[in-house]
Amino acid sequence: MPESNLQVIAAKLGVLHDDVSEVKTAMKDLSVAITKLAVVEERQANTNQAMERAFTAISETKADIKSVEGRVSALETLTPLNKKANDWMFAAIWAVAGFGIFTVLKIVGVM
Repeated sequence: MPESNLQVIAAKLGVLHDDVSEVKTAMKDLSVAITKLAVVEERQANTNQAMERAFTAISETKADIKSVEGRVSALETLTPLNKKANDWMFAAIWAVAGFGIFTVLKIVGVM
């Protein structure tokens, strides 16, 4: 009977050894999976940070565009006034040129 008990104990120890080996293998697999998950989470965190920076840059760009739109609007408002000033300047230049030509012609004796 003691030999039979020893055989039963040896068989149970063999099964227990196999189970422990399976648990070790499963633990190694879990360790690899957790490491991969940590890498994925780190990449996802980096992606989220990059997206936040991109959205911040987009907001700043929108503010810059609004500023430029305001300046362009102000310039467009002044354009008719600039055209009038240009017309007056050309009229003055033609008047001075005409007066100069008239004076030269008078000095030369044509008039």
